[in-house]
Order: sequence, then C-alpha cells, then structure tokens
Amino acid sequence: MFFRIDVGALVLATVLFTLSSPVAALSSTPDSMTQDPRDNRRYPVSGELLQDFAPPNADWLPGHRGIDLAASTGTPVFVPASGVVSFVGEVAGTPVVTIDHGLMRSTFQPVKSELNEGTPVRSGRKLGVIAADGGHCAARCLHWGLLIEEQYLDPRLLIERVRVRLVPEDF
Repeated sequence: MFFRIDVGALVLATVLFTLSSPVAALSSTPDSMTQDPRDNRRYPVSGELLQDFAPPNADWLPGHRGIDLAASTGTPVFVPASGVVSFVGEVAGTPVVTIDHGLMRSTFQPVKSELNEGTPVRSGRKLGVIAADGGHCAARCLHWGLLIEEQYLDPRLLIERVRVRLVPEDF
C-alpha cells in the first residue's frame, strides 16, 4: 500500500525539528540535561493505536488532529522527546499538558501532571497519568498531538525515523 505525502511539509517538519532543539531552552540546567534531544525518544504510553492521525483539508473542518493510544485511568504518561513544559491545566474541562520542543509542541490529554510550567523535561521522564475524566475516547486513551505553530502533524514524526522515497507522480 502506498501513501502520498506532502513532501514539502515533511521536509519543513524535518528542518524545523532539527532547528528547534530544546537544548537551547535547557541551557540553564545541568549539563546532563543538554543531551541530543533525539536520543531515547519513545512513545508516551505503550498502548495500541486506537485512532490514527486524520487531519482535515481545512482548519475549520472536522478531523482527528493527533493519535489516540490505548491507556487506562492512572496509566503513567512519559515524555516522548525533550523539551520544556509550557502548559498544565484544563481546556474545556479536559486536563491537558503541553511540552514545547522549540518550534514544535506536543499536547497530551487527558493527563494530570504534578509538573509546573517552565519545567525542563527529558525523554523518558514521567509527565503525568491518564486522568479519570475528560478526553474524547469512549474508553480511556491518550490523545497525543503535535504542532508547528498552528499546523497539526502526526506526532509519530517526533519519535520515528521517516524514510522519504520520491516516486513519479504516475506511479
């Protein structure tokens, strides 16, 4: 099965991620915090994929602007890639945590966290736990999103290596 992807968007995301290293944001922390942010990347939970990334064709249209991973209430949620906690609170009654990775940011819901805004975090650190209320899954899950400015991307781009192969348009 072949998927057509917007190569321009993929290249832009790759370049921006490379340039958006949270190392600069962590420069005031001990040297052990300033490792390459691409090291030790991981999924925030180990649950199976329940709903895939399905962006709308236009910002105002419905779509699924992230992925849903199976996780029950109380399941620990881990930082997928280093950054700085930029938001901990509720949005429309749902507990949300956001990590700033430089030019990109990850969102996690419904997640309760003891961390404070401005806290530097490394990949693999516990971010919080799946909350009992909020979210949009019938059963509990983690909704994980990724944004560059206001453009949503598949959050797996943050942790998985992407192999780009150009093929003729009539392929």
